[in-house]
Amino acid sequence: MFVKCILSFFLLSSTAKALENESIYFAPFEIGRKFIVSQGFNGKETHNDAVNRYAVDLVMPQGESVCAAQTGEVLDLYDGRGWFSTDYKKSSFVRIEHSNGEITDYQHLLPGSIQVSRGQLLQAHQCFAQVGNTGKTTGPHLHFAVLKEKNGELVSIPFKFIDPQGRAYTPEYLQWVRN
Repeated sequence: MFVKCILSFFLLSSTAKALENESIYFAPFEIGRKFIVSQGFNGKETHNDAVNRYAVDLVMPQGESVCAAQTGEVLDLYDGRGWFSTDYKKSSFVRIEHSNGEITDYQHLLPGSIQVSRGQLLQAHQCFAQVGNTGKTTGPHLHFAVLKEKNGELVSIPFKFIDPQGRAYTPEYLQWVRN
């Protein structure tokens, strides 16, 4: 078991370094877990505008850990707790900026579960919040997108996840995503 853990550490460390300049990310949840894509790129329900076009919705139970898909710095967040915590129309979120200039966007987080602050550095796979049901949802899930600034606006861009064997793939509707 110890040898397996050491090998996994070196594989993940070297893979994370190789991903720094590409739109390839680890799945945004704990290692060893798997979840299904309920809405993929260009989804008919809500993935039809510039900021959501290349997003995926992962069906996950409320309270499931959300983890950084790549090393980066927390750029922005909204926790949805406190005085205005009854504003369920607004999604609790965290956005993380990466060394390649891309921003990963994690939406519908559980209010009060966000364990990071703006400017904080996160390592790939470091968990920082829990899945919730805030904003425009039909149930608990994680909305994940990769964003880039274009003409002063954030737009989503195509990305790939990396599977446990190190292969990159584009997530698709009703596909299982494993970490």
